[in-house]
Amino acid sequence: MTRIPVSFKGRTVGFIDGISYCTERTRDKHLFLKYQGYGISLDILDKLRWAGVEEVRILEDKSALYVSRLDDWFGAERFNYQGDEQRILPLSAMRRGDEGAGPLSGPVLRGSGDEIDEGPRPKGDGGLLDSFFRPADRVAPSEGLGGAG
Repeated sequence: MTRIPVSFKGRTVGFIDGISYCTERTRDKHLFLKYQGYGISLDILDKLRWAGVEEVRILEDKSALYVSRLDDWFGAERFNYQGDEQRILPLSAMRRGDEGAGPLSGPVLRGSGDEIDEGPRPKGDGGLLDSFFRPADRVAPSEGLGGAG
């Protein structure tokens, strides 16, 4: 299946896989404590809507999966983080997609998130890893979405 990279300010921040935007977060580094949620840049949200994405999948610390509808992000709290306008969706507005699944056995994005592991998908066991990836069924392959933001 084709995963389409999504870039922001020269960095790959996630990818589109079918109707899903998949991204990773580290709770200690990325969680907005005031809102108890994660942020996505308005520029990225607009690109995702344009590409026909319907859901957002956030893999937290490679062990918890949060799933939300893309439309929910557009009604979320707006916050300017270091010059980047974002929408912050609280975890309470997302559903856990990893109930009963164990931790991931390997990375989805390599290193600091600057590049996507385009190698073969690790074999899932019907748990968390399989929930994170979805078949690419609605988004045509392309060079990716992104740019300087």
